[in-house]
Amino acid sequence: MNTPIPLNQESLVQMRVAHLGMIQSIIARLSGFSANAKTFCITILAALVAVAFQKPVPELIWAGVAVPLVFASLDAYYLALEKQFRDMYAVVSGRAIDQAADLAIAPKKLKSKEVAAAFFSPSVIGVHLPLLLGMCLLLYLAGKLAAAD
Repeated sequence: MNTPIPLNQESLVQMRVAHLGMIQSIIARLSGFSANAKTFCITILAALVAVAFQKPVPELIWAGVAVPLVFASLDAYYLALEKQFRDMYAVVSGRAIDQAADLAIAPKKLKSKEVAAAFFSPSVIGVHLPLLLGMCLLLYLAGKLAAAD
């Protein structure tokens, strides 16, 4: 009894543009989450350095190592998801226009191999590895200065 109304070409094009817009907004949000992870990591590391130079706390070395690793993992997860959605965008934009009514957005299940590849990408390792090395150096120096006093 309830039959779907056939869609004209203009309606299908509008649906395609709306679908691509939804996917693009997800990509933008994931990119923003990735940037926020980097910013938050730097903020926490700056606080650790400030505390380390105030008073000697050897446990800060472990926190200084853990924080960049945790945030690099989170950043890699967001990057792997973003790549999935960019791939989905390419697939959806390449479909025939008569398939525009399919507005599915669910990505496939993320594999650990994809997250590992993202972890070693320049946008993740290029930011978090220098932070990790710099943190180790600063905490080492803070420990030496505290031992000298």
